[in-house]
Amino acid sequence: LCHELSVSFQEPKFGPPWGTHFRRVPSRPKPVSPTLDAGLSGEPPQEQDPAPQRKKEIAVVGGHWIDPGGDTGAPGEREMNLHIADRVTSKLARRGWAVWRPENNEKGREDYTWPEYLDWVGDRTRDNVAVVEIHGQGKIGEIPAQGVIGDEGSPLNRVLGEKFGFFPIDYTRRGVPRHGGTIVEAFDTDEFRKLTPLERYAAAESVSDSIANSVCKAYDDEAKAVLPGCSATGCPVDVGYARRKGFRVKSYGAPRKNSAAPS
Repeated sequence: LCHELSVSFQEPKFGPPWGTHFRRVPSRPKPVSPTLDAGLSGEPPQEQDPAPQRKKEIAVVGGHWIDPGGDTGAPGEREMNLHIADRVTSKLARRGWAVWRPENNEKGREDYTWPEYLDWVGDRTRDNVAVVEIHGQGKIGEIPAQGVIGDEGSPLNRVLGEKFGFFPIDYTRRGVPRHGGTIVEAFDTDEFRKLTPLERYAAAESVSDSIANSVCKAYDDEAKAVLPGCSATGCPVDVGYARRKGFRVKSYGAPRKNSAAPS
């Protein structure tokens, strides 16, 4: 049902800046409070998390497209993030997956505020939908360019980590992993800039194949491994979000606490 793709190269059709985008319009998130912790005090009421459901549904997000402010990543990264996210979406859709794309919504890109988006990630996670945000990163000193930022114990992150490694940072320092998603620093932006357009396209195809194949590889075991109220990429551990939603924080394992890495 979710077999791996064999990598086959096809002549790309180039267009500004990275070809035709594969678009899917998701539902908008429910309205959220503009103040994350307003009026909250004491312990949250206990809520019974529903048992995880086995479903081929995932959210794939191009990094630096939702409410980026002045942070648009390394030169060329933002466009490549979206291109790879589009390719992952297309490959998973061909295998029967329903793919959420929050940066491609009915009101246009960058419509969500950052707090709305983080609530959206948490809500998808609580509904057992994994969230994968795709980024690129240049190597800085001894810090590697590639790696997963998320709970190492979650089913999909374990598989992604086999391919990309884990980025040396406590994942709870980042908003998306703190709400149950994962960030994949999937490619070296410095190396990608050295490639010709055709080489860069082929490299992006390889990266998108790795992510799509990882999603499918994790699918077979995740029904047993996913915790209630969590997804294959993690659990919401943000205290403010948990209080507003009325549940106790839990996780698959302890966060990494190695050397810090830049955004």
